[in-house]
Amino acid sequence: MFRRLFIIIGVACAGTGILLVASKHSQNQACNVHQLNSTRFGASDECVHIMWSYFGGFGLMVGGLLVLLVGLASMRKASSNKASKRPKHRTGIEIWEESRRGTKPSA
Repeated sequence: MFRRLFIIIGVACAGTGILLVASKHSQNQACNVHQLNSTRFGASDECVHIMWSYFGGFGLMVGGLLVLLVGLASMRKASSNKASKRPKHRTGIEIWEESRRGTKPSA
């Protein structure tokens, strides 16, 4: 249950981050060109606002990917736990050798 929740939250955060970065990219490029033409040091209020949204998008994207990795890792661990509980499939040679030795066949 929580594995799926982690995956859904991770995909949602990463998707939101990608959308934020994609939507603010052109505005960020325009601010960069404006800053290169400007002689003063620092960013204008409008550019700082765009820059924070841009960095917030990167943060959401990275955070979402990390949560997604946690969800996928927990799915992998759960599937390996299920695999270890399954009975071992024996070959015909193993069954024949056990019958020759007189040992009790393992299930």
